[in-house]
Formats: sequence, C-alpha cells, structure tokens
Amino acid sequence: QVKPIIRFTAEGTIEVPAKAMGMRKGMDQLCKRLETQKPDKNHKIYAVYTADRSIGDTLAQRMAAHGYEIPDDQIVPVGAVIGSHIGPGACGIIYIAE
Repeated sequence: QVKPIIRFTAEGTIEVPAKAMGMRKGMDQLCKRLETQKPDKNHKIYAVYTADRSIGDTLAQRMAAHGYEIPDDQIVPVGAVIGSHIGPGACGIIYIAE
C-alpha cells in the first residue's frame, strides 16, 4: 500500500513531499524528516495516530531509534475531523521545526 507523507506548509496548505510503500517505510520516512527539518527543542514532539494506539506506540519506538524519545503522554490520537479525512490506521509526527 502506498502511504503518502503529507505536511502542512507555513502558508497553511497541505503538500505531499514523499510517498512510501507500506507502513514501516512510511514511518521511516517520517523519522528521516526529523533529520532534515529538525524539531525546535523549545517545543514538544507528538506521535499521533488514528483508531489504533499500537500504531502510535510503534511510531514512537521508531522515533526513539532515531534519537527522539517520546513520552507516553505525547502519543495521542488525532481529533475526529482530521481522523475522518485520513482514516483508520494512520500516524504522524507533529512538531515545530527550528
């Protein structure tokens, strides 16, 4: 399954900078973005998911392997509006870049 990697731009639009084949590769793509667009250390990083907490936990484990420890209270479900658009089984990383 093709997994689009989406991001919100500074202008408030959504773009698809990459696509990945499968959930594992999609999560790896998300983690690699942390290397190129480093998080601002003054703000928290969140691992988000829809429907299935285990997906959020898996993403947090992959992020930890890349040097980003995510506390349990920062693994959160997305809201109903976004979740209804992206569907069950999705995940992502929310952070403010440097």
